[in-house]
Amino acid sequence: MGFIGLQAKKGLYTWTNNRIGEEHISARLNRFLLQSSFLSEKMIISTKILPKWNLDHKPILLLMEEEENMGPISFLFSPLWANGEGFLDIVNKAWSIHVPRSPNYVWEQKIKATKTTLKQWIKNPTDSPTTQLKQSTKQLLDLQMGLEMQDITSIEIHSKQEHQISTLRTFREEEEYLRLKSRNL
Repeated sequence: MGFIGLQAKKGLYTWTNNRIGEEHISARLNRFLLQSSFLSEKMIISTKILPKWNLDHKPILLLMEEEENMGPISFLFSPLWANGEGFLDIVNKAWSIHVPRSPNYVWEQKIKATKTTLKQWIKNPTDSPTTQLKQSTKQLLDLQMGLEMQDITSIEIHSKQEHQISTLRTFREEEEYLRLKSRNL
């Protein structure tokens, strides 16, 4: 029927029986099959095996993206930044500049200076909940991939559970970030 099996970028198995030692079994049960007509020059198609949380199956994700440039993204302030380290120092520094002229012009210039310094400050990857989630998910996935290649001990299972709890916490932080970003009341 002209189907093509997509190989995952990372990971070998989508299922495990969660046992230790010689009783441990892992297999690839889930996969995507595509017709060759889906493969076009302007489409990027890939799959990822995602980390499992509490089940014995790892979900897989099909990514179909068009190659296009969306241009610059407009600046939007996030209230989550106020909790970040150094936020108040940056705002105070931007507002302490001396601008002679009318009060409206002074206010506009200080807003522009604050926006410029905040744009530089938020480029720090440790400040973004999405970046933290990606890092945490990658660490969990790497840990799970490492466990696929060796015998599993109770210490490694405990370490995996701690990583899962940490990753779920970053999911909550990102969810709050996205809720604020969507302006959902």
